[in-house]
Amino acid sequence: MFEEILGNELIKTHLQRACQTGNIANTLLFLGPEGIGKGLFALELAAFLMAGAEKKLVNKARLQNNSHPDLHIYQPEGKNGMHNIASIREMIEQVFLEPFEAAAKVFIIHDAERMLPASANALLKTLEEPSMDSYLILL
Repeated sequence: MFEEILGNELIKTHLQRACQTGNIANTLLFLGPEGIGKGLFALELAAFLMAGAEKKLVNKARLQNNSHPDLHIYQPEGKNGMHNIASIREMIEQVFLEPFEAAAKVFIIHDAERMLPASANALLKTLEEPSMDSYLILL
């Protein structure tokens, strides 16, 4: 796991250990400068989480193309480049639905700091109490 990602050895070790022990929080924050691989780590972790305890194979090409029904990737939108309240509310509804084909659903929010205040407030309760088969990764 994470072999294809160069650098960040301490983070790799920490995430690998968390995966091996099953001690992964449902809400994660990946923080760091632009270009260090936060998105790559998030996709790799998503593949692991979606495989579940049964270790079902997850097609990584579908994850990278954002075509897997249980992977939801959110990017800032619009002229102001912010996460709008409509997309965050849609995400909140999806969090509490059953996974379609994987063992879990994963939601990756790129540039999470670019949420409108109303969007961040709407998401707060979900971040505190996500469903057990959903994982939220904020970048």
